[in-house]
Order: sequence, then C-alpha cells, then structure tokens
Amino acid sequence: MSIKILFGKFENFIKRVYKIVRFAIASFEREGGARGAAGMAYYTLFSLFPMLIVMVTIGSYFVDGNEASSKAAQIVASVIPVSHDLVVQNISRIMILRNSFGIMGLIGLIWSGSNAFSMMVHHINGAWPESERRSFFEKRLLGLAMVIILILFLFILMLSSTALNALVKYQESIPGLELIFTSKIWSLGAKTLYWVVPFLFFYSLYRIIPMGRIPIKAAGLSAIGITIAWRLASNLFQWYLRSGLVRYEIIFGSLRAIAVLMFWIYISSLILFFGAHLCASAINQSSGSPG
Repeated sequence: MSIKILFGKFENFIKRVYKIVRFAIASFEREGGARGAAGMAYYTLFSLFPMLIVMVTIGSYFVDGNEASSKAAQIVASVIPVSHDLVVQNISRIMILRNSFGIMGLIGLIWSGSNAFSMMVHHINGAWPESERRSFFEKRLLGLAMVIILILFLFILMLSSTALNALVKYQESIPGLELIFTSKIWSLGAKTLYWVVPFLFFYSLYRIIPMGRIPIKAAGLSAIGITIAWRLASNLFQWYLRSGLVRYEIIFGSLRAIAVLMFWIYISSLILFFGAHLCASAINQSSGSPG
C-alpha cells in the first residue's frame, strides 16, 4: 500500500473525527450540557452522604464499624480526588448516628441518593433524539436502580478490601501468598483496574440509558476517550490543588472543601455528558444523519 493511499485514509479519518466532535460540541451546547453539569454538582452534593450512610450502616453489620467507615472513606477518596477531610469528618458523624436509622429511614436515604443519578440519566438521555429518550418515570427508576447497584458494588468492594487486608496481614503464614502480592502480575492488575473500572462505568451508561440500540463500537470508543479524559482531568486537578495556584480557603473559608468537591463533580459531569453527545454524534455520522 502506497504512502499516498495511507495518507488519504488518515486524512479521511481526521476529517471524520473532526466532524463527529464538531457535531458533539454543537449538541452539547444545544442541550445545555454545562448547565446540566452544574445541576449534577448540586444534586451529587446532597446525594453523596445519604449513600455513604446506607453503605456504612449496612457494612457495619458485617465488619467492624470503624473499619467500614475507613474503607468507605478510602473508596470515596479514590473516586473523588478532593475533600478527603470532608469525607472523613462526615463518615465519623455517620458512625455516631447510624443506629438511629431504621428500614424506612434507609429507604428514604436511597431515594435521596438517587436524585443525582436521575439527573445523570436525564442529561445523558438528552444527547439522543426525542424518539430515543426515556420518560420521567423511566429516568427515576433507572436512577434508583443505579444507586442501589452502586451501593451494592461499594459494599462488595468494602468487604473485598477487608478480606484482602487480612490476607496481606497473614501472607507470611500462607506459603506462596507473599510471592503473589510482590509479583508484577499483581501490580499490572492494579494498574489495569485503574483504567478498566471507569471505562466499564462510562460504557454501561452509554449503552443502557438511551432507549435506542447503541452499537458496541460507538459506545466503546466513546467510553475509551472519556475514560482517558477523565483520568487526565483527575491527575491535573490533583496537581492544580497541590500547586498552590489557587487558595480556596481565602475565598470560601470553612466552605473550601465543599467548593472544591462541587468543582470536581462539575468537571467530571462535563466530561461524562460530553461523552454521551460524542457517542450519539458518532452514531449519527455512521448512519449518514446530518447530526
């Protein structure tokens, strides 16, 4: 194959990508993606801690309460690279109040925690045509289902982490176990999960939320791009906070942690919602639609 043919294919690929991104940006602006991200920051702030209460309350029945709160703080800190002190302080408060919540109280917290996910479903759904959007009732059910699945996932992750720590503690007494923890395969597995978990999250959202049939290729490529963008944004945001370029405590005082938390959720939501418009745009361009 000649260089001219290869160059021609590469040029066509760049033009196609440019067209997809251009239509995605136009759709994102038309549907108010930035306003949706701001709404997500607001709703997530009021949904995060109800979910933590449910997770820690359930987890404390199976593992030590202090260990459950510690694991919950670690899990949240790994996803939200800011406001660790805010999370720890609120989880400590949760440990004091957790016994005051009955079954109805936990159900109410799950409902409260679903607000952010319902908002997420609404704005991801907005990337597709009207005929492929879900009704208000369907959006709410999806939001509830997502928060329950997330709580179960975090709970399983909490138990797995506890079991793993126990294995690490007693690795010397179990032949061959120490070699597993020090092997390159173990390190490679941890690095793989670092990328795979957010990819599966984004991919699932782009495939499940729209009513229409979403091609695996479009959802997969969009999820890969958004995963890379989200991880890069996370690393840049952590560097930005450590650099001292901005002093949130001067502007917001004691509300610094909340301001930083909401800013990070806003950035993450912008990336998430744009990924949905990118996926929809790729499908439209593949089908010959004007976008």
